[in-house]
Amino acid sequence: QTVAKLAQIENIVGIKDSSGNFDNILRYIEETPDDFCVISGNDSLILWTLMAGGTGGISGISNIFPEIMASIYDLWKKGDFVAA
Repeated sequence: QTVAKLAQIENIVGIKDSSGNFDNILRYIEETPDDFCVISGNDSLILWTLMAGGTGGISGISNIFPEIMASIYDLWKKGDFVAA
């Protein structure tokens, strides 16, 4: 409910959730406008977040494997969910 209220404020454009609780991410996506960015801060949930309607992720492991982490988004964008 708090995020839904914050999403109504013009200069708040998104939220990053690092809790590892996918239910939180789903609720944020469901309760905010389509143009509100929902980003996963948990590497293992980035693809799931994208598939649920989120915007992407901020990855810690991308410092070590940038190509692999970037490929998740690129493959998802192409519709190749299995490879992603």
